[in-house]
Parts: sequence; C-alpha cells; structure tokens
Amino acid sequence: MSKHEKIIKASDVMQALETLAPPELAAEWDSIGLSIGHPDQTVQKVLLALDATYEAASQAASQNCQMLITHHPLFFEPIQSIREDICEQEVAICLIRSGICLASAHTNLDAAPGGVADSLCDALELAAEDRQSIGMYARAGLLPRPMALSELRRFVTEKLGSSGCRLNTDMNHEVERVGIFPGSFSADEIDSLMTMNLQCVITGEIKHHVGLMLAARGISVIDAGHDVTERVVLLPLAEKLSKMLPQISFAVMDGLDYNRVAF
Repeated sequence: MSKHEKIIKASDVMQALETLAPPELAAEWDSIGLSIGHPDQTVQKVLLALDATYEAASQAASQNCQMLITHHPLFFEPIQSIREDICEQEVAICLIRSGICLASAHTNLDAAPGGVADSLCDALELAAEDRQSIGMYARAGLLPRPMALSELRRFVTEKLGSSGCRLNTDMNHEVERVGIFPGSFSADEIDSLMTMNLQCVITGEIKHHVGLMLAARGISVIDAGHDVTERVVLLPLAEKLSKMLPQISFAVMDGLDYNRVAF
C-alpha cells in the first residue's frame, strides 16, 4: 500500500457492510455487527463465510486475513467464560490470537434489498419484475418457465449445488409461481401464503408437520438445505464490498457442504 492510499479499518468495512445490510432491518433477538476485534484494526484482506466455524477461522488465519464476515453470528447469548474446551469459544480464542476481527450480518442481510432472499431468487432465475416481498425475509415470484415438481427439484438441486432436496408430496403437479424462504420456513408464514396463489415453497429446512400443513393446502415444498439456500449471498456480497472498498481484497470461504453431513 502506498503512502497515498487510505488505510482501511474494520470500522470502514463495517460502514460498507451496514450500507448494504442496514442494522435496523435486523430482528430484535439477533446478534449482528462487530463482535470480536477493534474498530481501528487495519484491514487488507477479508474472508466471507456462512458460519464462524473453526475451519473458517483457520482459513482466515492461513490467508492472512484481518477480518472474517459471517452470515450467522458466533454467539446469540452472553457468555460466562472464555474456555478453549468449548467449541464456540475456541473459535473466538483462535480469532483473537490471530488478530482477526469478526462481524456478522444476519437477519439484516436476509431482509436487505439484494440480500439473501434476492440472491436466492437470482440463483433460481426468478423473474425480477414479478418479485413480491413476503414479510421481511422472503420473496414470491415466477420461475423462468413452468415446470413439473420433479423437474423443479432437479433444477433447484443443480442451481444451488445441493446434494439432494426433500419434497412434502408425491403429486407431480406443475409449478410456476413459488415462495422463496432462505434458511427455514415457519408455520407462522402459512396464512400469508394462502392469498398469493403459490404452488410451491422453496426453502432450506422445514419441520415435518409444517410440510404436511402446506401439502393439505395444495402447496408443495422443496427443502434444499439451510446452507445452500443462504450461501448464495456470499459471492454477490463480496463483489459489492469489493466495489465499495477496492483498496482491500474480499474472498469467499471454500466452505463445508453441510448437506453432505448425514443426520
């Protein structure tokens, strides 16, 4: 870095991140923002990951990053100790020892224009001009073409790199208008769907009884995996941050394919 280039601090990265994902969009219970490190930490390299795992922290350290940005926060509740024999706290200790700041943009990134929900719509090629918000964190829209449910499952699997999708029905009906719910789908959303003429919900995970409730109402579900429905935001987010802060580099973690873990 030449003497004429501006030194970028963690606070500058946070300002850019919060421009894209305003904190006021976050749910009250959420834990977002800078959670480890100092706002004045000089930053030259940033790694983006879905979760603050030990693997993410190690990769950030091995790539000489000064900052790790994740979608899911490391801690949701106050901690009473800092211990290396507790996995989550071991991650925090690793980051602190490596001089790496940790920040997260969670429900604020879910809700933000161009955030997780819109990134999932883009990945599934939903028509931009017909998208409609469902609450703060979901979207409804038209597929690029009508598809049988079996074809749509293959389409979603391919586009998201999922190792497999679950369905809530064996009825191979035609689908054109879908609801997009990154991460997970809650029964609280069912009433809002009934007036929207949706044939299918595409989400990351859903409880068995909620899937049955939707099937009884004629709405199919494609459960693609929590991780694959949210990790689609990481590359677009890195590209946007790179344009805002071209003096530093942003990379996306190779990551774990959580869907390949057998539960």
